[in-house]
Amino acid sequence: MPAPKNKLALEIDGRENKTSIIQRFVTEQPAQTNNNIISQEKSETSPQFYLKNALEESVLEEVSATLKHMRDVCKCEKCFYDICALVLNAIPPQYATTEQGELLEKANILLNIQTLNVLSNEIFKAIETVKQNPRHI
Repeated sequence: MPAPKNKLALEIDGRENKTSIIQRFVTEQPAQTNNNIISQEKSETSPQFYLKNALEESVLEEVSATLKHMRDVCKCEKCFYDICALVLNAIPPQYATTEQGELLEKANILLNIQTLNVLSNEIFKAIETVKQNPRHI
């Protein structure tokens, strides 16, 4: 019979309640006391945090718009997502953790001509790659 793990070891590997440390960190709320009204107000108005590549939506929109104007390219769902995946893998991600950060990243993408040029070039490369090697059935 294996030796019982101490509480710290159980918490580290997540076996205590079958969740990972990250899941518990994200879902657990700090304990609040009724005496501290300020901390209660802050927790009610604090933003939701997440992790999102701000380029994903832009890539989906740009690939969709580009494919609308092309006739000799397959536009099935599999090819569309293969093109998007190739583009997203070819360019550096721009992650955001809040809605405000995501909006700022998207604005920076739209205002930066160099980023738009790189994005367009990668879209055309990805379209050509998928066109030459389609994986759909």
